[in-house]
Amino acid sequence: IIGANSIIQNGALLKKVKVPASLFPVASVCSVLVNFILALIPYILIGVLMGLQFTKWFLFLPVVLIPFLGFTLGLVLLAACLNVRFQDIGHMLDSLLTMCFYATPIIYPVSVLPERYQSILFLNPIVHYVSQMRHVLFDGVAPELTSMVIIYVLALVSLLVGGVVFAWNRDQLIY
Repeated sequence: IIGANSIIQNGALLKKVKVPASLFPVASVCSVLVNFILALIPYILIGVLMGLQFTKWFLFLPVVLIPFLGFTLGLVLLAACLNVRFQDIGHMLDSLLTMCFYATPIIYPVSVLPERYQSILFLNPIVHYVSQMRHVLFDGVAPELTSMVIIYVLALVSLLVGGVVFAWNRDQLIY
């Protein structure tokens, strides 16, 4: 939501100073990354204190996190651009993100669902990212190769679509 509103909220600055409009959505994604890294520090410290054994696969977290950032950045660029054109997008995103939260196995593992529904769950692209992060953070196992290919392709498509739409509408973004 912060990224989608970033251009509208900084519209006055965009009129006064010649900066690329994409700077604001990128900064919002980077700020969330910093928050994630800072939240990871207590996780590691508490894990060490509780005797959690971190495996070598924990080091693969950036391999999973980088495409997730690309996927997120593509969506944020698209949402920010659409939010300037259709200002109701920002309001709808709050409800949409809440639905996506419950449709993504963040607070529950995929295995709690019956097998016939698990394949439907994987139609949600974020499920692939969450599953791979869960593998390296909690399960201590290697990321699955098929899912890794999927998350990199999703990131590339998201960045491509978001970047192209943002570039096409660059002149209309000064709010």
